[in-house]
Amino acid sequence: MLLTLSIAERTRILHAAEQAVADAVTGSAPAPSSPLPEIAISGLFVTVHVNGALRGCIGFLAMQGSFEETLREAARRAVTEDYRFLPVEKEELPDCTVDVTLLGPLELLRDPTDFDIGKHGLVLESHGRRGLLLPQVAVEHHWNKTQFLEGLCRKTMVDSDAWKKPETRIFRFEGMIIRASDVEADNAASSNTPLTDKEEHGT
Repeated sequence: MLLTLSIAERTRILHAAEQAVADAVTGSAPAPSSPLPEIAISGLFVTVHVNGALRGCIGFLAMQGSFEETLREAARRAVTEDYRFLPVEKEELPDCTVDVTLLGPLELLRDPTDFDIGKHGLVLESHGRRGLLLPQVAVEHHWNKTQFLEGLCRKTMVDSDAWKKPETRIFRFEGMIIRASDVEADNAASSNTPLTDKEEHGT
């Protein structure tokens, strides 16, 4: 995914998603803030965990208006409309962690195994159904390629070997994952990096 974002940009995106989650759960109106810049991506997903357990994951393969509008809508739906879970409650907010995954364009695969674990997510289309798994899912479950494809079939609610069928279409995409632990680590590393001759502190 040919996308480079600074620590500050990733921090702003993550904070905006976290605020959108809090607004959706509490029913608050968005507070005035400077708008997020537009980013050249195909779509995005917002994933919410509470105490490490998945509580919602919703997103879009295509942008729904501006980047900020799409981010806020995905965050809202992740905590209120994921059919697998009850809506997130106010009492859970202190234990929430929010991840944002930015999606690159979809690439149709001729060989369904032509993808890299941890780098690519997958979309499967079969018999009028469509399902998606983000790149991090395979890593979190320690899946190999076959297990990832079978998991994708289960997510799509088709036979676990549907990925082998000629009528099935499988797409790959790259994803940039923005999570709090990574941003905090990058911020810490940046603050501990000695200045070079060409760097100086501002006042």
